[in-house]
Amino acid sequence: MHAFRWDDKLGMLDLGTMGGIRSEATGVGDDGTVVGTDYFGWTGWQRAFVWTEDTGMIDLGTLGGTQTKATAINHRGTVVVGHSSIAGNADIHAFVWTRARGMVDLGTLGGRFSYAYAVNAAGMVVGSSGLATGGVAHAFAWTESGGMADLGALSNESSRATAVSDDGVIAGISYVPTAVPRESTSHAFVSIPGRRMTDLGTLGGRYSWAFAVSNDGVIVGMSDIADQTTTHAFAWSRKHGMIDLSEPGSSFGTAQAISANGAWAVGVDRGRAALWEIHQDGRRRPASFGCDINAVGITGAGCHRP
Repeated sequence: MHAFRWDDKLGMLDLGTMGGIRSEATGVGDDGTVVGTDYFGWTGWQRAFVWTEDTGMIDLGTLGGTQTKATAINHRGTVVVGHSSIAGNADIHAFVWTRARGMVDLGTLGGRFSYAYAVNAAGMVVGSSGLATGGVAHAFAWTESGGMADLGALSNESSRATAVSDDGVIAGISYVPTAVPRESTSHAFVSIPGRRMTDLGTLGGRYSWAFAVSNDGVIVGMSDIADQTTTHAFAWSRKHGMIDLSEPGSSFGTAQAISANGAWAVGVDRGRAALWEIHQDGRRRPASFGCDINAVGITGAGCHRP
């Protein structure tokens, strides 16, 4: 398997590898810069890379160990985040990488590991880190000026930040206890600068996950519904709360990304790729199924054109 980049003029472009047996792409900047990871098979090595048309794949190096993974790049294509093993390979630390500084260790919240999952235009990094007490991890936000800040959790269990907007609105998941002893479930959360972490709830079921947040604070993800066996895509806003995006009768739905202006979400519903238009009044346009999304709009039988 090879990482690829696709555009409407050239189609699918093979990005190759840096000598490994498998590569995957995990993020792309607005300028076409791609980040991902190259896997080296039996050696157990994996190396984060950044790719451009001019340079091809560049190895981002490590924090002293043999394992690195790139998870995201900001929209400007200038800041890469991920995690790397440190010397001895026993511990893993989140990193931020730029061309000027190379790989910078973000440290931890006192534990032995940290993972970075997203970064915004200003270079704020979010993720999850173990605590000094052990056994629990908390969501964090890291900035150049303030270092790593603990975002807390919705309970005494773990939390993880998965997305951050350019305005610093953070989304993620936090585990909460249930009525069953020793059993917990996850709830999506939002963390707004200067405010406490807010539980987004569910679509009537037990759990929810947040995957992306727009610049106006609209969060998308997935949640089970009241039957606790069916998962639906959702969009959440402070004004309208959690809205079910999935078609009635859908057995599985998830929204995995949202446009910067909060108007469009993309994911999966009823076994097909889906695109939703989200209106400011809280309504949503039904998902489009079996559509080809390209530079000139949305085409295909049964597609809803904007």
